[in-house]
Amino acid sequence: SRNFLLNNNQQPSSTFDQQWSGLTDIAKARQASYARDYSTTELMHSQKRISFEGTPGYLLYSTYAKNYILCTFPWINAIAILRHPIDRLYSEYNFYTDRSETRRSQTTADPHMTFEQWIRVDIDSLKTAGVFQDALPQQQFFGSPAEREAWTKYQSHTDKANFRGIGRSLYTLQLEEWYDGMRLIGRDPKNSILVVRNEDMKTDADRVYTKIQQFLGLTSDNDIVHLNSYDGRMKTHYSAPPIQEETQKMLMELFEPYNKRLYKLLGGGEDDDDDDGWKGVYDGPTGIIEEKETI
Repeated sequence: SRNFLLNNNQQPSSTFDQQWSGLTDIAKARQASYARDYSTTELMHSQKRISFEGTPGYLLYSTYAKNYILCTFPWINAIAILRHPIDRLYSEYNFYTDRSETRRSQTTADPHMTFEQWIRVDIDSLKTAGVFQDALPQQQFFGSPAEREAWTKYQSHTDKANFRGIGRSLYTLQLEEWYDGMRLIGRDPKNSILVVRNEDMKTDADRVYTKIQQFLGLTSDNDIVHLNSYDGRMKTHYSAPPIQEETQKMLMELFEPYNKRLYKLLGGGEDDDDDDGWKGVYDGPTGIIEEKETI
């Protein structure tokens, strides 16, 4: 079977400019990435090896990240792992409150903020950037150049008190950028980007693993790997109080139109067959309340 080589780069901006701005010398960027991040000798001498790397920053900073990455490595395939937007948001908040000294030094946010105060910081930031606005009807604003400009402006904000928790859960805005980027280089995003659900990785890991193998053109040969449980290395310990019912209702209403766009993007719209089961997958209640500790 093929072996996966995780590259040495654990920082999304190490290959590119720290501010995701300016021009990139493609040849130099490739050479620097190969030299710094990949075991090129092993990759060149074995057809059974594939390298990969991952960071949530490639989704959040979609406008800039996809330009640099697809310009430098236009042959890549991308895999995005999504989770119920409210579950992901609450998990991130708990990750923040269960902070280490390292995380504490990376933010100017009040470590005693409630969940409601914490998300309000990012909602205000999204309003300031124009992503959340009242000037135009949603149907007119969604997908417009004005929304793209607002999303780009939001990504460029540098505020250490804001973890961009709400923005990280607006999956459709992030994926639309990547889909458009793939089309611009002549690739079909449906064949170049695989989107899987975090929940499926916990309930049916074997099926998800097989799906990823097929997407990457890999075969297990005789070395079959069974993943009976999703035993992640990082777990969030939920020490914060449960989400208030009023807050959960507000978040469901906030994410609903973006989730519908996501379903349509991934083939789960009202008129789609939706073979992958995306239609309405995030419309129901979250699973976060029942889970005391999860991934």
